Amino acid sequence: MLGRGVSLDIEGVQDKLVRQGRGGYCFEHNLLFAAVLERIGYRVRRLAARVQPGKPGPRTHMLLVVEAEGKEWLADVGFGAALLEPILFSDGAVSRQGGWTYGLEHREDGVWLLRSGTQDGWIDLYAFTMEPQRPIDYAVQNHYTATHPASPFVGQMVSIRTTPEIRHTLRGREFTIARPDGTAESRDLTDEDLSGALRRTFGIALEPDELARLRSGT
Repeated sequence: MLGRGVSLDIEGVQDKLVRQGRGGYCFEHNLLFAAVLERIGYRVRRLAARVQPGKPGPRTHMLLVVEAEGKEWLADVGFGAALLEPILFSDGAVSRQGGWTYGLEHREDGVWLLRSGTQDGWIDLYAFTMEPQRPIDYAVQNHYTATHPASPFVGQMVSIRTTPEIRHTLRGREFTIARPDGTAESRDLTDEDLSGALRRTFGIALEPDELARLRSGT
């Protein structure tokens, strides 16, 4: 939204997320998380997923499969509307995380699905295969996600933060509080509300000129 692009250089990502206390999306969060895991001795597989697989969109999400304690785990710290902790990488695995429920399904065609449990059954969050991704694959996916007009992150501000019992979502000026039972409440934020929500709810502190640019573009 600020027109700066998204760098996948590990030093730049670390500076942005850790030192500056800024937000980011899957490529940044999971690239940094993978580097940390490998530094302390874990084996990590870097994969790519298609979000909302029922729609004809490209693979634009990065996720990790990590070996730990003799098992494999789906570990994803970059999908705002999903996992709070790893889930056992096994067909039929179900994980209750606070009030939210997530599950994994392995289809006959080799595709894995991460699913969210709702009052009305399961909803597919994203689909992926076990094809390893190279840095250049993520560079292409990141370029699309950060610059293409069809990307949900280009034309509007998007921030999501999930806790064990509540999910906060900001899309443009619409601020939504959702709960695991399916109830939700939304309202449009004023200019004053916007800076407060970013800081208090999402932990993102922006400079005055950055806030001004966001306000004019939302």
